[in-house]
Amino acid sequence: MTINPDGSLTVSLLGFLTGQSPQLLHISRSGQVTILVTGEPGEAIGGNARDSQGTIYYNLLSGDPARSGIWRVRSGGSPERIGALSAGQFLNGLTIDAAGKNLYAADSLAGAIWTVPTSGGPVTAWLASPALAPLEPGPGHFGANGVTYHNGAVWALSDTQIGRPGPVDVPQELRRFGSVCRATPGMSETRLVCW
Repeated sequence: MTINPDGSLTVSLLGFLTGQSPQLLHISRSGQVTILVTGEPGEAIGGNARDSQGTIYYNLLSGDPARSGIWRVRSGGSPERIGALSAGQFLNGLTIDAAGKNLYAADSLAGAIWTVPTSGGPVTAWLASPALAPLEPGPGHFGANGVTYHNGAVWALSDTQIGRPGPVDVPQELRRFGSVCRATPGMSETRLVCW
């Protein structure tokens, strides 16, 4: 979900969890719902972000490699894929940097944060780490499960180290980012990984 400057919302609906086609919705402050995008049955829209010009970017999870990836829809325009990813990725969270130049997408299964320029191009692994991967394979197990850009840094929530409150062990590959993180009281089932 994205809170827009006018207080309206842009909401991603997964779709496949309910047997419906996924949708990207705009909800005005008065509650009026406008459908911006509708995906195909079996797909999911897993996160969205908005730039300062009003362009909406979203993750599309699809079994069709011609559709899977990161998309954008400009105000009054049609959806277009700006970054391709192989089918089977589980993009769950999307954010844009302060300059509006790069998108970051959390992948709940691959243990990665992907990046693509907002202008479009190849999607590359910005960071891959066991700290972002699920602890166990199979349904219901997720790693990186949301991402945001704040104060010049990318922050990701990772559903690992279940039931382990207190200091978070930051793997060596993440220490180059100067991370110091703690699990928040009351959130002992998640782990916050910050860069």
